[in-house]
Amino acid sequence: MGGRAHPEFRALTVAAGDSAPRRGSWAANEDVRPLWRRVLPIALVAAATLACIVTLLITGGSGLEGTAWRLVAWSEPSIDPAGFTITASFDDGRVSGTAAVNSYSGECAVGGITFSPGAIARTEMAGPPEAMEAEALYFELLGQAETYVTDGDVLTIQGASGSALLVFERAE
Repeated sequence: MGGRAHPEFRALTVAAGDSAPRRGSWAANEDVRPLWRRVLPIALVAAATLACIVTLLITGGSGLEGTAWRLVAWSEPSIDPAGFTITASFDDGRVSGTAAVNSYSGECAVGGITFSPGAIARTEMAGPPEAMEAEALYFELLGQAETYVTDGDVLTIQGASGSALLVFERAE
């Protein structure tokens, strides 16, 4: 195993009576790792650990599992949702319900404060133009969902800015 040893693996050699390492030893080399190279791996592991803890806190324990809701308000002032039956139920990582005319269902990642509906499957029945417009608006707003807040029997689904998109009341 001839040749030069890698600087990180050279043994520190100090002769008897010497006060400094001999040339060729690890400590005497000018390529000693800078402090950031020694600290960076530790900092990266700490940051990854913290990110995992935060993710678990945010996504853990959905307060929506096993609940059912009826839409009572939304961010669009031109249509009153009270005139339509729009519901949302959360079970086993899925959201389902009625959207004015059609039934719908799809995967939904809900946890802590995050809300992220996946692809939504729906029936394709036709209905009155007002109901079809309300349904289209509901799916548009649902697609913008990022977070949610519950306050007693009220569920508010919010967009990226934190503004309320959809407001539900707990169904009986």
